[in-house]
Amino acid sequence: LAAEAKLTSPAEGSSGDCAPDGGGVLLPSVLPAYRAELPDKLGKQLNAACGKCAEMAGVLPVLRDLLTGALSDQAASFGASESLRDFLVYEDSDLEREPWFVQHFPPELRLGHGLEAFRVLVSRFAEQG
Repeated sequence: LAAEAKLTSPAEGSSGDCAPDGGGVLLPSVLPAYRAELPDKLGKQLNAACGKCAEMAGVLPVLRDLLTGALSDQAASFGASESLRDFLVYEDSDLEREPWFVQHFPPELRLGHGLEAFRVLVSRFAEQG
C-alpha cells in the first residue's frame, strides 16, 4: 500500500512534492482547475466510502496517474465539472468492472475535485498503514 500512496510519479521525480501533512504543495504540477476545495458533503461521502471499503485504496495509483498526466498538461482542455469517476475509468477501464468502485466511489466528484479527492484517499489509507 505504501507504493500506491507514493505522491510522485517517476516522471516528476521527488523534489518539490510533499506529503499530505500540509508541509507544502501536493503534486505541484496539477493545474489550478483541478485543485478545487472538496465540499463538506462530498468530503464526508468520500471518507465514509473509504471507511466502508478498503479496496478504495486501489483508486490511488489511477488517480495519481490522472493528476500527474492529463490534469498536469498545460494543453488540457478538460472541464473541471466533468465526472472524475468517468476519467478514472478512461485511465483504467478495469475499474468499471470492480463492484467496490461502482458501489462506493462517489459519482458526484468532478475533475475539479481531483487533487482534494487524492488528498483524502492518501490521508485515509496512510492511517491504515
